[in-house]
Amino acid sequence: LTVMSHAASEQDSPSRGDSVVQSIQEWRGLRFRPAEGSSNLIQSVTKVVRPQAADEAEWLQGRVLPLAYTKSFATIVLATLSTLGAPVLPGAAGQSQKDLRFLCIGLGGGSVPSFFALTLPHCVVDVVELEPQVVRAAKEAMGFSESSRLRVEVMDGVEFALRSVGVDLDSERDGIYDAVLIDAYDPDGNVPSALWTKEGGLASALSKGLLRRRGVVATNFLPHVDLALPLAAHRDALSARGHTRGFSVQTHKPPDSEGELQNFFGVGGTGNRIAVCTCGGPPELAAGQPLEHFRDRLEEEAAKIEDATGCLWSM
Repeated sequence: LTVMSHAASEQDSPSRGDSVVQSIQEWRGLRFRPAEGSSNLIQSVTKVVRPQAADEAEWLQGRVLPLAYTKSFATIVLATLSTLGAPVLPGAAGQSQKDLRFLCIGLGGGSVPSFFALTLPHCVVDVVELEPQVVRAAKEAMGFSESSRLRVEVMDGVEFALRSVGVDLDSERDGIYDAVLIDAYDPDGNVPSALWTKEGGLASALSKGLLRRRGVVATNFLPHVDLALPLAAHRDALSARGHTRGFSVQTHKPPDSEGELQNFFGVGGTGNRIAVCTCGGPPELAAGQPLEHFRDRLEEEAAKIEDATGCLWSM
């Protein structure tokens, strides 16, 4: 793992709480160069605030998702949940709000789980990361930190999922997580098969109730991957818990030769593909109904979430 740092063009000191912190802002890039395998992937990019005072710790700007695919990942998960009827949007003043529970398999630099925990005050995020050195890099160099609503466990993601359905279902009969996000790769840049095949352990956990009804599982793949098999595997696993729908989205971002991230880290252009499967939700949105209607609803809900949360990009 290699961490690269570059000064960000925006250097206005951000506020933290009620005070403005005199600081420097930097882009941090986490690159994976395995001893074996052919990948040379930028695993994550974060925007980090480095206070000028030596006794103050730096922190990750959780509302900033620098990469196009991370914006698409967060957007499609939240828009799909809201379309299905999950309590994504903030409740009215004084109204009790049901917690959302997210499981992120794969940490990287921690930008996506940090975004959920910061943007949605009723969201609890569990992160599972196989490699302890990734967790160490995220905390020591990428600005990531845990909190009471953002927790990291070092272990295999499939083992964690199977353990969860074996322990937590006694108290969570409707399922455990509202969303399961898979953003994990092997040394060759492939999502491990245990996370997306019918025979894999994650499919078994999904069939046993890892996902709540009105929930969503989303998997990030590189652009060249055929998504037919992972969509079928997750759809079949969820079918025992109600109607389900599978679809995909692809990030399209024209290369920007002037963009900071393109210049610093070589990122940009057409992006990753995200396989999405739903569990339950309104019958009129189930498979077999017009895809155009579902897409329109996703766009409507994305616009509502963007407005309600003050999102920094166009969802």
